[in-house]
Amino acid sequence: MKLKIVMTGACPYPVPQGSQVFMGETACCLAGLGHDVRMVVYGYGSPYFTKAAEARESGDRHVYALEPAGEETLCLPGPERPAATGPPRPEGGGVAPQVELRVRAVPCPPRPEDQTLIRAACPPFAGKPTAAGPHWGKPLHDAALLLALRRTARSADAVCAHNYEALVAALLSGRRPVVYFAHNAMADELPYYCTDPVKARRAARLGRWFDNTFPRRATRVIVPHRRLAGYLVLRGCDPASVAVVPPPVDPLPFETTHIDTSVVLPPVLYTGNLDAYQNLPLLMGMMERVRAAKPETRLVVASAQPHQLDGAEYLATPDFNNLRRALLEDVIVAVPRVSWSGYPIKMLNAMVAGRPIVCCASSAWPITDGVNGLVVPDNDAEAFAAAVLRLMDSPRLRRELGRAARETVLRENAPDTVARQIEAVIQDAMNAL
Repeated sequence: MKLKIVMTGACPYPVPQGSQVFMGETACCLAGLGHDVRMVVYGYGSPYFTKAAEARESGDRHVYALEPAGEETLCLPGPERPAATGPPRPEGGGVAPQVELRVRAVPCPPRPEDQTLIRAACPPFAGKPTAAGPHWGKPLHDAALLLALRRTARSADAVCAHNYEALVAALLSGRRPVVYFAHNAMADELPYYCTDPVKARRAARLGRWFDNTFPRRATRVIVPHRRLAGYLVLRGCDPASVAVVPPPVDPLPFETTHIDTSVVLPPVLYTGNLDAYQNLPLLMGMMERVRAAKPETRLVVASAQPHQLDGAEYLATPDFNNLRRALLEDVIVAVPRVSWSGYPIKMLNAMVAGRPIVCCASSAWPITDGVNGLVVPDNDAEAFAAAVLRLMDSPRLRRELGRAARETVLRENAPDTVARQIEAVIQDAMNAL
């Protein structure tokens, strides 16, 4: 049975951040089953990830086909670190060579001619923030999103909402059923955007109010791991309405290739945004200890956000192409995050690429210590450094953990497998009305 599904996220799209990638891959895998998927998002996205196609004959000039961009990007090495190994870096900086992919470059429905991206128009003075977290212009974008969602969802069989503001918009749109994809708990994440302890405590209380109020109003809730499921049940969700479904990951861009693990000193690689909840002080503290034992160790930070982290090389990754190239080298991936409620998509990318991972216990949802990665206690820089040094000294362990990580993703996060689980939840939500 072909369903008409509207998927919405209160965010710019596409943007190289975990929530947007999660949403895009979810739309992609559902479209791959033959469902009619439309995505409703803010009125802008990253120019490196998408370019507008011709407007459709729908009377709505904000409806565009999804279409990946082919942009070149700058790869900027650190001025002091040697360029012996690790992700490719042109001499002295400059334009990194493009790598042709046989598959799509960004998460999007696989048949652009059938799927549409609907951008919610908003006045220019609202700004175009791409970073996660609060921004004064977001209420204006959320209001525009609600208007666009009301128009688009009139004939939909179901509305799938990613994250809180999109859930509120979906509930206000009046269209049922609403399937809520919970990416996190607000009580856990909101305090990270406050530097003052008093404000952080207030943010946590506000987050608990959100957690108590909105998820239970959705027809069904999909969470990426069991701890978040249990938390939302404690906050009032019906246990029968909560399903645990892991995020989908497309393995094709990371087809198995030979990786040279004879490198004497593989670099440490961090990928993703640089927001406070990523816990970068732990990353830097760990590197101090690693360099005390191995002074020439490189830290490569692959991000779409420019940074000035001391002792780190910057690899600009505003598109999937550059991220893929970084992960197809012999690197050790570090995930210092300790925020428990989310699900680091960066970790899944590293796993499907077959890279060894060191992560903290609170964010180690797909990792089993010693089986498909190494897990250390939260905020323990000594243990984190010891795990990284262990991997540096053992090419065989890097290969074994990387191979097991990829096998885990192929088994549990395959798009077809995840799509069937999501489809079942959506049909259950439709039957519940």
